[in-house]
Amino acid sequence: MFHKIYFELSGFHNNKIDLKLLLNIYTTIQKMLETICANSNSIDFSQIKLPIPPSVFNETIQTQNDIYNYLNTIDDYERKAYLIAIEHLKTSFDILKSNGYKQWKTKTNII
Repeated sequence: MFHKIYFELSGFHNNKIDLKLLLNIYTTIQKMLETICANSNSIDFSQIKLPIPPSVFNETIQTQNDIYNYLNTIDDYERKAYLIAIEHLKTSFDILKSNGYKQWKTKTNII
């Protein structure tokens, strides 16, 4: 799509703006942004069967993927600690700042 935008931008001649061309460029960019946004929330946390703090969905797709992978590796003891933390801290719980997540990141060298 970027090639299409560049090609269409080259259609501007002598500083004249063709409104039809501008609308076409706008539509192309809008479609690209919709595609990016649709893909950004593609991590399906439902398979983990754990509550996921809403703040996780504001993170990048890579960070969401890391959190997903972390939660898939925790044992029963860590799972109980996670559930207690979510229950007690509610919206102030930040998985990225949790000791378990930090240790997992260090152990897996994802820093």
